[in-house]
Amino acid sequence: MLLPRRISLCARRTRDHAGATPSKDSFSFFALRVVSRCHRKTRRVDARQSRTGQGNHMKCFTVGVALLFCLSNAHLANATAIYDFSLPENGSVSAFDIQLVFPDLLQPQGLLVIPVTSPEVASLTFNTPGFTPGGSVIGLEITPSATFFGVALFNAAAEPLLFTVAYPADFFLFNRTPGTIGTFSSVAGNVAGALPLATGTPVATLSVTTSVPEPSTLILLASGVFGVAVFRRRAKRDLRSSILRS
Repeated sequence: MLLPRRISLCARRTRDHAGATPSKDSFSFFALRVVSRCHRKTRRVDARQSRTGQGNHMKCFTVGVALLFCLSNAHLANATAIYDFSLPENGSVSAFDIQLVFPDLLQPQGLLVIPVTSPEVASLTFNTPGFTPGGSVIGLEITPSATFFGVALFNAAAEPLLFTVAYPADFFLFNRTPGTIGTFSSVAGNVAGALPLATGTPVATLSVTTSVPEPSTLILLASGVFGVAVFRRRAKRDLRSSILRS
């Protein structure tokens, strides 16, 4: 009677190993249950980590966009030097005003010849009929004790509308040192032109200022940096929690 039972047991084990559905009291069934549970747990951990990773990526993207926005608006925080030169209305010639912008206050370096269409010109006002910006220039020289401004403004026929003929004798002279800011009146300067002028020695005005960071810009930049710091701290905490749960 023992032989048939052994044969039956061997046949059942053979079916288990061959891929048949194992019985609940077999070792194969127990092993399959353990493997299945481990597999399900692994899938849950992977899914949780995937969701956490996706959340972190989304947070990182959001914070990155915010930081880029902050930095893109932080250009106002860079100090710049602004030279605003103006002449009053003079006979048939209208008032003239030009604003030059530089990264910093200019130091002594010789005469600068600046076309009025160059990037350094932030604004230009000269409403005299026939004025042609394309052929007009500004002369600027910084010395240790003075600032010189000259103008050469022409019409389409290359006739001078406003012109400081000789350099530096006719240039407008302002008594200021290179690092001084404020508003200055010229102490010398001569102009000529094709149109009738009320005077050949008008008084010019020079305003030199430097921009400073705006409070709103500083707050925006600080908020971006603070957001990045908070994000990094939360990301580390989420990673630690995910490791402990797995």
